[in-house]
Amino acid sequence: MSRINTNVSSLISQRILGQQNSSLTKSLERLSTGLAINRGADNPAGLIASENLRSEKAAITAAIGNAERADQVINIAEGGLQEINSLLLEVQSLVGQSANDAGLSREEREANQLQIDSILQTIDRIASQTSFQGTKLLNGTFDFTVSAQN
Repeated sequence: MSRINTNVSSLISQRILGQQNSSLTKSLERLSTGLAINRGADNPAGLIASENLRSEKAAITAAIGNAERADQVINIAEGGLQEINSLLLEVQSLVGQSANDAGLSREEREANQLQIDSILQTIDRIASQTSFQGTKLLNGTFDFTVSAQN
């Protein structure tokens, strides 16, 4: 009759060694990725919450990028409008001077008119050239219409 020799202590040690290796592998994976949850088996509810937070973070990052672009567009338009405003104030001053019949000669009024014409051409140029990535901002293409509701 043959006899089967078993070493129970060795079998127990092998089982514990396998468990420890599995635990070590999981710990190294978490250390290398920096994440506490790497797969659904780690924590299914936590993984769902984590993925929801990641998608919200991506959406917020996109919203921040859009807001920064909008800020850039507004800054460019504001710069053009400030320049146009200062030119319009100069036109107002020249018109006020020219309205004074007693203080200016005909030649001075004509010179003022030439300067006003030049300023108006400059305003048209600024309005037609102010753009953001090829989109004209001040040339009137972004007008709006108001419709009466009955």
